[in-house]
Amino acid sequence: MKRLAPLALLGLLVACRDPAPARDQWLVTVTTDAPLPQFGDRLLVEILDEEGELACPSCRRVLGIRTEDLPLSFGIAAREEETWLRVRLYRADHTGNDGFPSSEALVDALGILPDVGGVREVSLALTLDCFGRVANPVAGTACDPTTGEVDAIGELTDSPVLVAGSWWGSQRRACGP
Repeated sequence: MKRLAPLALLGLLVACRDPAPARDQWLVTVTTDAPLPQFGDRLLVEILDEEGELACPSCRRVLGIRTEDLPLSFGIAAREEETWLRVRLYRADHTGNDGFPSSEALVDALGILPDVGGVREVSLALTLDCFGRVANPVAGTACDPTTGEVDAIGELTDSPVLVAGSWWGSQRRACGP
């Protein structure tokens, strides 16, 4: 038993060290103003290279999404090359045999991840003003969430969080004078 005491002490000393610093990464927050599940119950998240192709074999994820899951946050390990992020919100009943969206009935967002040093927070807004406007990674265009128009993609920033169901067109309005 006395022989194990030094090993136990060594284990305590190692365990009490400061944690290692976080790897360089983007901390991404995805939000939407769309009412869920009426306009979407799936997110297709893709990490792309500067040519619009998947950056790696495992750089695509399909996630089920509910209002209570938002805002959704995840980390992306930094890469040496320019990195783009594409996220699509769509309904499961608009899915092809491959599990991916089969129509333009979706909200599609695409942005460039900025230079990173440490942990860099960015956000991607899936606004219903962009519904049906499909991003084109090859051309480098996507719907601008501030205007609702297709334009050249920009660098992602840490923008305000949208609240699911808050889109102006989904608000109840009184009829008449």
